Amino acid sequence: MDNLLPALRQIPFGRILLAFIAGILLQNYCPCPARLLLAGAILLSVIWAAWLLLPVGFQYRFRWVQGIVLSGMLVVTGAAGVWLQSIRNHPAWLGHTYQQGMPLLMQVTEPPVSRPASWRVMAQVQAMQINGQWMPVTAKLLLYFQKDTVPPPVPGTQLISSKALQGVSSFNNPGGFNYAAYCARQHIFHQAYLRTKDYQLVGVQALPAYQRILANARQAVLDNIHRYIADKQLAGVAAALLIGYRDELDRELLTDYAAAGVVHVIAISGMHLAMIYGLLCVVLKRLKPHRQLRWVHVIITLLVLWLFTGLAGAVPSITRSAVMFSVIVLGQAFYKRHNAFNNLAASAFLLLVHHPFCLWDIGFQLSYAAVAGVMLFYQPLYQCMIWQNRMLDYIWQLTALTLAAQVLALPVVLYHFHQFPVFFVLSNLFIVPLSGIALYAAMVMLAVYWWPWLAALTGKLVAWCIAAMNVVVKQVVVMPAATTGAVAFNDWQVALMIAGILSICYSVWLRKKAGWMAGAGMLAAVLVIDGIGLWQSRSQKRFVVYNIPSATALDFITGTRSYLAGDAVVWQNRELYTRHIVPAHTCWRVGGCARAAALSAIPVFTFAGKKIALVTTALVPTAANARVVTAPVSTVANAPAAKARLAAVDVLVLGNEAGAQVAELTQLFGCNQVVFDSSNPVWKIEKWKKACNGLHLRFHSVPQDGAFVMEL
Repeated sequence: MDNLLPALRQIPFGRILLAFIAGILLQNYCPCPARLLLAGAILLSVIWAAWLLLPVGFQYRFRWVQGIVLSGMLVVTGAAGVWLQSIRNHPAWLGHTYQQGMPLLMQVTEPPVSRPASWRVMAQVQAMQINGQWMPVTAKLLLYFQKDTVPPPVPGTQLISSKALQGVSSFNNPGGFNYAAYCARQHIFHQAYLRTKDYQLVGVQALPAYQRILANARQAVLDNIHRYIADKQLAGVAAALLIGYRDELDRELLTDYAAAGVVHVIAISGMHLAMIYGLLCVVLKRLKPHRQLRWVHVIITLLVLWLFTGLAGAVPSITRSAVMFSVIVLGQAFYKRHNAFNNLAASAFLLLVHHPFCLWDIGFQLSYAAVAGVMLFYQPLYQCMIWQNRMLDYIWQLTALTLAAQVLALPVVLYHFHQFPVFFVLSNLFIVPLSGIALYAAMVMLAVYWWPWLAALTGKLVAWCIAAMNVVVKQVVVMPAATTGAVAFNDWQVALMIAGILSICYSVWLRKKAGWMAGAGMLAAVLVIDGIGLWQSRSQKRFVVYNIPSATALDFITGTRSYLAGDAVVWQNRELYTRHIVPAHTCWRVGGCARAAALSAIPVFTFAGKKIALVTTALVPTAANARVVTAPVSTVANAPAAKARLAAVDVLVLGNEAGAQVAELTQLFGCNQVVFDSSNPVWKIEKWKKACNGLHLRFHSVPQDGAFVMEL
């Protein structure tokens, strides 16, 4: 790159994309009403029309004004796209008129997904009964059907239910995944739990033809995978590898793949579509030289690419690849040269026009960061070392490709996952070739499904490759320091790190010292922000009651140490601990964790000058091999049976087995704040709330309001 500006002029969609994203972010974080957006669009249109009437010489002299106006139009367009895409702005949205108990006519739109105790399905509300009349409404719902003798509804099933809808909720634990926000970006705001008596089947209405074809094809692929790959775990990986179906993936295995840095293999991505595109190029290469047949090549390629995209659920990572390859194929058909960076920006722009909220999709962010990294850094890295040996050259190509993909993906990985796989290069050297063989073998298996002997043979090859992948992953994750420790990364650090990396690259390409200095300064700022956060964490003191379903979990945080008290299941269940406790500890830079004490019927904890009483019998003593810590958290003796006041406490935490009334407990403990933990059912909490209102007591419902956090 001899000059940066000429190169940037070849990427017009890059500038369009940046302005459009600015509009999306503006509308998401600072919502503007439709009238204001319309006024902005009209004002910019008037300015543009007036600009066109000015002399050409004046326009050229102040051409930067033209750029500002066009960028403003794109910002308004991006904001308007968010407003239009938000289902809550639709006049027929269910939430505008719905009241509990109103009958709803719903249609199941996706195949059921098995959960531990229920079936989860996606449904579309078609009508709502108001004053005896059915009125058309629109909304997406998550329906959970109790697992019993009745099979789950299939796509197209229509049913009527008057069961009260509930809002989609999150656990709202500090640093945890915000499931409600995730569903909101999918236009889902309500859910319902249905038993057989709660709904009435109306019939089965045929889905649109393309949905039926894709659903049947997807189910046929899954059936053949299970037919020719007997092992359930291996079949789950094969389904994820081939069509991105992850509902049968073993959660622990998925965690190991993420820790080894190869989760992209089983999270359907552009790599899979690139392999299919490469295979199509080899198979159909004889058609390209013929002028009359080149369109046959184009049509077959596009059909196969988009059919596979549909089978994979059209997730952003693979849709991006489908758009890019479509542009490349059509450009070659018209003998047009293409710019890879412009194609990448164009595909992102088209995806965001179709669905602006996919900007927050982790797959979208990782996919574009990895591809941009490969485009920018692969060739410079590969040319650093030239090998004459073919095998060594292949290994270096794969290594350079892996490193290039991680350069820009690193900030995104640290931000979302708070860890980084140290041995990702080593694991990719084995996993990528094995996954390629497994993918091609799986395609052959599906192509010859009608020939059981050959299909079974290729199925064994697929199973062997996946088993070998699992072994490699297991060996990598048990290596010392396989992943970095918990990394607390905020928005500013991500932006500064990406800008710093690009600035250093700019200085390398153009040999500008200023780029080195600016990039080094930005990366230093990332470390300074991290250091400030670590310094502040050393003086923190917090008391936390976590929202963990049907469990009690209290956390006393002092500096970078944590002392947990609660049900044994919180300690014993790795998934619960990782999902609910670890994100909070990462957010607050907590490095050590231990049990606070063996809990009795009514312990009173003294922590940072505050007294906290826990009333529950659902807790178990600490196991003999657990570490018991009494300082800095101290425990007062059991409460006496009499109702005489034991002590004045600052916080009273009530568990599920707290049978006493709130009034009786306030006689025993004088308190300022009552917390209902997540082991309590909602109906009991509602009774306690009324009692607290009568006593003029402050209260916090953990299951309804999220984790309780007290800064001390």
